[in-house]
Amino acid sequence: MRLVVFSGTSEGHALCRCLSAWSVAAEVYVATAYGAAVMEPMPGITVHEGRLDAAQIADRLDADTLLVDATHPYATAVTANLRAACARTGARYERLLRPPVQAAGAITVPNTAAAVAWLDAHPGKVLLTTGSKELEAYTAVADWRERLYPRVLPSVAVLEKCVSLGFAGSHIIAMQGPFSEEMNAALLRQTGATILVTKDTGASGGFAQKLAAARQTGATALVVSRPVEETGRTLEEMQRYLAHVLDRDAPEQAQPTAMP
Repeated sequence: MRLVVFSGTSEGHALCRCLSAWSVAAEVYVATAYGAAVMEPMPGITVHEGRLDAAQIADRLDADTLLVDATHPYATAVTANLRAACARTGARYERLLRPPVQAAGAITVPNTAAAVAWLDAHPGKVLLTTGSKELEAYTAVADWRERLYPRVLPSVAVLEKCVSLGFAGSHIIAMQGPFSEEMNAALLRQTGATILVTKDTGASGGFAQKLAAARQTGATALVVSRPVEETGRTLEEMQRYLAHVLDRDAPEQAQPTAMP
């Protein structure tokens, strides 16, 4: 049986470390050069970089493949392509979940368009922590050049995108997370932001720390809901499942990358 992992989360990274410790060979696919760079060399783990559509994914699968989808919970198009490719080839599909976190005290909106509309109706500077993918949509917010402070990954492509959209260098925060409550609070104070926009990135994505920082500073937390409710296995459950399938001794739960 061939093992293929599509990784876009710290849980996927932790699963790869577990597989390597088991001396299990796996083909691991990440979308970007940044994703490849954070995957340290691991025995048995071969990393491939680049975005693939459903047909290209199918070309890399067969009926003897077990595919673990460890992509981000908001990467719905990728998950749809993975499911379609598995259905087409007969590969076995397993979803590695990042469990949601209760957003007590936050304002929740269903999607990015709704977040933009809410920001349009509520003044104040904004610490935007939703990443660079939907960044262009937020330029529809009134006075966005003065109001928005996007926090994005520190890659050349992402920074070029921010600049091309018209964000000033003084408003771009290029850092790799997840971040502590103290770091989030410090950025809210430094930027003067009274609104923090985030997605439910789960415990390992630093979501709870963002909410806590908003409470600490009196900022409003605006949460873009996950696009769909998914079924699958947590990291611990996936490790136990693969230990059974691969006839390995189940280890202690491998943890996602620790918060800096």
